[in-house]
Amino acid sequence: MSIKPEQIVSFYSYIKTEAEPTYTRESQEWKENMRFYKDEYNFDNKLTWQTKIKDPVVDNLIVRMTNFFVRILMSTDNKYFTVEHPNPNITAGLNKLLETVLKHNKFPLVFGDALKFSLLTAPYYTKIKFAYDEQTYPFYNEKTGKMDEQTDLISNTNITAVNPFNIKLDPTGEQYMIESKEVSLADFQKLARVNNWTNVNKVLREMYKYGEEDQNHIAKVRLDYVYAKYISDKQGRVLDTNVHFIIAGPDIVVYYGKNHLPNGQFPYIVGFPMKVLEGRYGRGYITKLRSLLSSYVESMNLLLDAFRISTLG
Repeated sequence: MSIKPEQIVSFYSYIKTEAEPTYTRESQEWKENMRFYKDEYNFDNKLTWQTKIKDPVVDNLIVRMTNFFVRILMSTDNKYFTVEHPNPNITAGLNKLLETVLKHNKFPLVFGDALKFSLLTAPYYTKIKFAYDEQTYPFYNEKTGKMDEQTDLISNTNITAVNPFNIKLDPTGEQYMIESKEVSLADFQKLARVNNWTNVNKVLREMYKYGEEDQNHIAKVRLDYVYAKYISDKQGRVLDTNVHFIIAGPDIVVYYGKNHLPNGQFPYIVGFPMKVLEGRYGRGYITKLRSLLSSYVESMNLLLDAFRISTLG
């Protein structure tokens, strides 16, 4: 069955609207944690005599915990996981392939970045994908006697940490995931070339139309990568199963295809260091510490208030 672009956009708009409230509510808490981590919590609403204490304890704790686990991984000699198979020859080959991919991606560092994000927010995300890219290098052109540039298409299995602020989960189950990112217009064109995306000129026209009045040499394109167990019409009829599509800007479909992973599994590792009985995004490890630090600052200010009042007589 052929899926029309307007059906894809309609489904995308519906699930994005469904996922937004839960994500927005949870991410507000994450933003407060990030302010503590970045040492940006300056308590601007305090009076002149009240304390505006900055404490690097959050930064120190996150770094120490992450480094502890990264060191454990690095001590395993790139054997982080094992593959089991009835045929020992296949087992040896798959284990060697897995070891090579993890080593190429510097997996302990990827794990460390994802762990930092998860301690500050709540979810742990890494993405595993087979990606195409362009590699450019110089070569000597014997015909012209000059140095020229040559571009080749390359491919790799990549493992990357994903910022939880860029992921929206299905709030009621595990039917879809939406990853959002912004790329430069130049990077968008390169991604479109190597992945054979469609409607590229339409995206460029929209960008040029909205950018005519402003100077914007580093124009950005918003991309939403959607993975879903199925896509349905407005009446709920299933049109296709195990799908992956990409939306550029607000509503332009640049890619639509099947997600060929087993059982439509999404190409993400999703975990929650702190489990909760309810809630889609878990609970942030730093949230309680942030509350403790806030209580400490408020307690100090009560003492300063009392001292100020007693001094004024």
